[in-house]
Amino acid sequence: MYREVAAARPDAQFVYVADDARFPYGAMPEDALAEHLVGLFGSLCDRYRPDLAVIACNTASTLVLPQLRARFAVPFVGTVPAIKPAVLRRARNSSPCSARRRPSLVNTPVR
Repeated sequence: MYREVAAARPDAQFVYVADDARFPYGAMPEDALAEHLVGLFGSLCDRYRPDLAVIACNTASTLVLPQLRARFAVPFVGTVPAIKPAVLRRARNSSPCSARRRPSLVNTPVR
């Protein structure tokens, strides 16, 4: 994701944040994950004032993007939207397609 954003915005400065303390997110309850990420991004947005926030995690993107987008003025980009067109393209060609989801996402619709 970084390569694509950097190519589109060569003038931008980048801050990379890895949530090593809580990752992987798959076993976290959705409400706890949402509370954690909203708080984390609140701190990051206050400190860095980003023009764009990218979440390179399917679990976080699927479960928390709506709350982040509702809470902050900065645009959020997640990884899940890329899955939808790939599945649709395969389905139109009657090609088999499989996707792997964490247990916390099995019964969760893609938002």
